[in-house]
Amino acid sequence: MTGRNAVFDNISGHLPSMYKLHYYLILLCCLVLFSCSDKYVAYKNRYSFKSDTGKPDYMDLNYWAAHPWKKDPSDSIPRPLTNEIRDSSADVFFLYPTSLTKRTGIKRKNAAIDDSYINAKTDYSSILYQASVFNQHARIFSPRYRQANISVFFDKNTEQADSIFEIAYSDIKEAFEYYLSHWNNGRPLIIASHSQGSKMANRLLKEFFDA
Repeated sequence: MTGRNAVFDNISGHLPSMYKLHYYLILLCCLVLFSCSDKYVAYKNRYSFKSDTGKPDYMDLNYWAAHPWKKDPSDSIPRPLTNEIRDSSADVFFLYPTSLTKRTGIKRKNAAIDDSYINAKTDYSSILYQASVFNQHARIFSPRYRQANISVFFDKNTEQADSIFEIAYSDIKEAFEYYLSHWNNGRPLIIASHSQGSKMANRLLKEFFDA
C-alpha cells in the first residue's frame, strides 16, 4: 500500500491495540475539522486595500465587488457554457445579500468597508453564485457597502435599526449616482438584488424611478 493511507496504517500498526481506537477517533476528528474549515479565509489576502475615511470611494475599483473593468468572481462561467455567444447589451446593478452574519462578539453593527474577510465572503458566495448569472448578456456592477449585521433585522429598537440601515443605504445611493454619471450613458439597466440588497433596492427604486 502506498500514499497517505499507507502512512497512517504503518503508524497505527506500531500502536498498542488499546490505543488504536483512540488513534482512529483522533484522525476522524482531524478530517472533519479540516473539511469544515472556513473557505473564505483563504481569499482574505486578496483584499488588502484600506479606507482612510472608513467610507467607500467608488472611483476606486476595490470598492466594487463586481465591475466590468476588473476580473472578479462575477466573471465566472460554467465550463459547459464557455463557448456560448456573449454580449453586454445591458447593465446590471447588483445589490448583494447579507454576509455579515456573525451575531455574537461584534461591536459594530455595520460592516467595515475594508474588512478583508467580509469582502472575501461576499465575493466568493453571492458575487460568484448569484451576480455571475447575468454575465452572458450584461455588464455587472456591484458596489461594496457598509451592510448591516443580520441581527439588525431583529432589533426591537427600530430607531437604532433604521440608523444602521441608513449607513448601508447611503453607500448604495452614492455608488448608484456614481454609476449613472460615469458609466451608464443611457444603457438599459436592471437592478437586481437579494435579501438585505433587496431592502436597499426597494428604496433605490422609489427614490430614483417612482414618479
